[in-house]
Amino acid sequence: IDLYVEHHNANPKPFIWTASATDILAKVTRAKAALARATK
Repeated sequence: IDLYVEHHNANPKPFIWTASATDILAKVTRAKAALARATK
């Protein structure tokens, strides 16, 4: 694991969001509803 992390961090790339906040919140809402149904 240490070797992988060292290699990966040698040329780091910044994380760039590709989804809008609206899309992300919609997915969170759907996931919350699914979890609520599954835990009843």
